[in-house]
Amino acid sequence: MNAETTVSVLFEAAGITVPPDEFDYFVKVYPALRAGLDALYEVPMTKEEEPQLVFSPYL
Repeated sequence: MNAETTVSVLFEAAGITVPPDEFDYFVKVYPALRAGLDALYEVPMTKEEEPQLVFSPYL
C-alpha cells in the first residue's frame, strides 16, 4: 500500500476530512513518520532475551 492510500484509509477510518493541501502534506511526511514509529519497536536484542516477569528493585 502506498503512502497516499494509507493516509486516505487512516483519515477515512478516523472520520476526518482534510483539505487537499493538508492531505498532500500528510502523504509527504507519512513515510518518515511511519519509519520513526517502527523504530520505537526495534529495540536491540529484544527477540533473543527472555521477558522479565517479575520486577525487583533490589537486583
